[in-house]
Amino acid sequence: MAISSEISKAVENDAINASIKAAEQVVEQQEAQRKALLLELEQARYEATLFTKRYEAVDPTNRLVAGELEPRWNQALQNLKEVENRLEKMEISQQKIPLPDRKIFLNLANDLSTAWNLPSTDMKVKQKILRLLICEIIARIDNQKSEVILTIHWKGGRHSELRVLKNRTGHHGHSNSAESVEVIAQMSLYFSDKVIATTLNRLGFKTGTGNSWTQSRVRSARNYYGIPVHDPNIATSNPFLTLEKTAEKLQVSNATIRRLIKDKIITAKQVISCAPWLIDKSELEK
Repeated sequence: MAISSEISKAVENDAINASIKAAEQVVEQQEAQRKALLLELEQARYEATLFTKRYEAVDPTNRLVAGELEPRWNQALQNLKEVENRLEKMEISQQKIPLPDRKIFLNLANDLSTAWNLPSTDMKVKQKILRLLICEIIARIDNQKSEVILTIHWKGGRHSELRVLKNRTGHHGHSNSAESVEVIAQMSLYFSDKVIATTLNRLGFKTGTGNSWTQSRVRSARNYYGIPVHDPNIATSNPFLTLEKTAEKLQVSNATIRRLIKDKIITAKQVISCAPWLIDKSELEK
């Protein structure tokens, strides 16, 4: 699957970079904590030494002054002991958890790529990664090279281009239009094949053989172009709600939500004309 392969590459590269960055941050944080604790230890030692000298310099017969200094001296010694114990525990914990080197990171990335391509890997996991990585997918046709060009807009601003050969005459019937493929690619992030088929029909698009779109025909086209299926069970990584889900959460009718969208009280978007509305979850917190 074409797009799945691109996602696997992106995850592999990001996994390496994220792991290395995380390791560097851990080292920096540990060093900063250790320096701060050493400064605290230095101050505790100074105060303990200071109160020890003051207490020892007091005339034993002067019970009033000695009675005032002794609790402060004991507290300074206690503080010193606590800081020494904290430093000792920190050094022990850092010794028990050695940071892996770059070679280990690379092995982890390879394992991740292998796991992604296993048939047994849960599609929900792939779908979460898909939503985390991709903003949108735009498709267009290069008739001269008989290719479908898929432009993937990654979160973070990066773009990548993927070329897939169109169906050749005599091999797989007629090709679907670039517009149809673009609709399927963009909507699959948020909607089921059935909803995508309805939208394609509203737009007046036909399949390569001139038929109306159905759920099974969308699925076939999606599988051919390597476009992952939408998983409705994943909600945590999806920042958007459908109009129906929004109405359900606000305990109002669908018509009320449509009116709120029309009056621009709630901001909504459509991934493409005639597609269902999508409402950012943050709109519900206003």
